[in-house]
Amino acid sequence: MKKILLLSVLIIGTKAHSNVDFCKSANLKAKLSKEASENKGMLKKRIKRPGDKIPKTRRFFFRGCRHDIKWMKRVRSTLCDNDIKKSQIEKENLSEIQLPKMIFFMFDGAADFNAERGNSINAVNLDGTEGNDLGYGNANGLRQIIRQVNDQDTILGKNWNNIQFHYHTASGFKGRENQVSAEKCMKEMANYITELRKIDKSIEMPKLTFMGYSNGAYMGLAFQKKMSDLGISFDLVFTVDPVEQTLFFYPGKLKKFRGKKAKNTKRLINFYQLDDFGSLPPLKLRGRPVKGADINLKLSYLESSSMYETGQYSHVTILRTQQVDEVLNCEMNNVLFGEKQKCKY
Repeated sequence: MKKILLLSVLIIGTKAHSNVDFCKSANLKAKLSKEASENKGMLKKRIKRPGDKIPKTRRFFFRGCRHDIKWMKRVRSTLCDNDIKKSQIEKENLSEIQLPKMIFFMFDGAADFNAERGNSINAVNLDGTEGNDLGYGNANGLRQIIRQVNDQDTILGKNWNNIQFHYHTASGFKGRENQVSAEKCMKEMANYITELRKIDKSIEMPKLTFMGYSNGAYMGLAFQKKMSDLGISFDLVFTVDPVEQTLFFYPGKLKKFRGKKAKNTKRLINFYQLDDFGSLPPLKLRGRPVKGADINLKLSYLESSSMYETGQYSHVTILRTQQVDEVLNCEMNNVLFGEKQKCKY
């Protein structure tokens, strides 16, 4: 009996100790995030670089989740900030931590990122002050999401309150809220859920989905690969007309497109077109099929009345097609509810 009690104490002690590192890291990142949110996303730190005689104060972007994501705040409060000893935390202590049903990342195209519009549908990584990409903020990809969110007949419209939405830039011209920011936050969220699972193994990762358009589609393919390499599986990756980011610097490299489905990604749907002109003169913005995709769908005026026979603006009009709208809605339904509804391709 004494041996059993001693073993229990040892196990409890190990549990308590393992929580310390998580809390220290989580609280520090939340503190830095709050500081950055009050300073246009920037942090200051004295750093000595090669060639410096003394450290200099330098500014850099904070990378990671915002401090005010509700369920993450509750995790910190439950595991780190209350008076309950870590060894005494039980499953019932986690009852108020309501994880979202789905975590949904979106990367928009070049000149498309629009923080104000992203904030209007509650993107959790934004407060609306992050600005626009290249001074335009066309929100071409985001408009597709906004349309569905505002339509109560769609899956996103019906379930938006249970979906955690992240909106990012992917052009390479805007440093704030870019691919690195998304990667850092996804890693944080995975760590939080891992910590919760130490107490309650029945807790599962919310469904993970991604949508990318143009540069955002291509950068998103790199994003899902990095997450896959860490063992984080996306349930659905949805790309529309992926165009390689380097197009804007070295147009010839578009021929070397290497986007592909990551090994841990469960499902990847890709739409593309091959006849665009006029979307960004004098360049022709033409997407590509994605290697290993479950579905690659090429669209033109032959398949959609929303696209012009001449190919004019096809890179943009592909987003407005009934096919993209219906398939996104159907695939999101299958992910959220574990259904195997046959989508119309």
